[in-house]
Amino acid sequence: MTPHRARYAGWTTRRWEALGGTPRVVLLHGFTDSGQSWSGVLEALARSGRSAVAVDLPGFGSADALAPGPILPQLDRFVADLVTREAADGPVVLVGNSLGALAALRAASTDLPLAGVVLISEPSCGDRALIRLFRRRRIGPLALLGLPLPLPRPLVRRAMVAAAAVAVGRGPTDRDAPRRIADFVVSRGGPSWALRTARQLALESIDCHDFDAVRCPVLVAHGARDLIIPVNSAEYVHARIPHSVLDVRRHWGHCPQIAFPEEVAAAVLAFTDQQVRRTA
Repeated sequence: MTPHRARYAGWTTRRWEALGGTPRVVLLHGFTDSGQSWSGVLEALARSGRSAVAVDLPGFGSADALAPGPILPQLDRFVADLVTREAADGPVVLVGNSLGALAALRAASTDLPLAGVVLISEPSCGDRALIRLFRRRRIGPLALLGLPLPLPRPLVRRAMVAAAAVAVGRGPTDRDAPRRIADFVVSRGGPSWALRTARQLALESIDCHDFDAVRCPVLVAHGARDLIIPVNSAEYVHARIPHSVLDVRRHWGHCPQIAFPEEVAAAVLAFTDQQVRRTA
């Protein structure tokens, strides 16, 4: 699919679209990724006759840069405008992976026209030693990892490809994704940029959700092979939203939309048909 330029809440971005029936599916990617990560899911949804759109979030892919200051309020404004405009023909189903899932869960606690929300590898509610370390106000030796080091660019890129491959997880499709993610990180300044931004997001996302305000249907999906965010994040979200559905896939990693797009599309369609349309 060929992306087109679009503008939401003042940010110019790329937009991929599949034409079909309602409810429309809106797809939000994760940290350091882009809307291109949903290409396989978009194709599968299109074959099933479902209308869908994926975008680059501000600061990622080819979208305009984020402004200085807190990140989450900027993502909130972007997602609110995106959902409002894509819901012209009726409420949409908002699907997010990782950072996109965090943004989708925040959107679910607002009055946006959402028919449902699918959260894949939501990152802010996990309890793992590395997460706790990133959220400490003083992180000591870890700060050294955020310093720019005089390493050859090809070596940095190879290391980033390897790290991205671990994050994505094993799967049969889109083998170029780790290289695409690594190239983006290198273009932004390499590991030092990624660590600084990840730490900022980790701090901003402490207690950042209003679970009691979530009224729409919610599917909480996670991979048992996710090496970035533990399954206890999904279990926590599910416990805080009693009407949600928990779906833990044994073979999924952190980015199943890249590794297993057909399965992700099938899960989204099943959720839409079985949960959302009951309330229509």
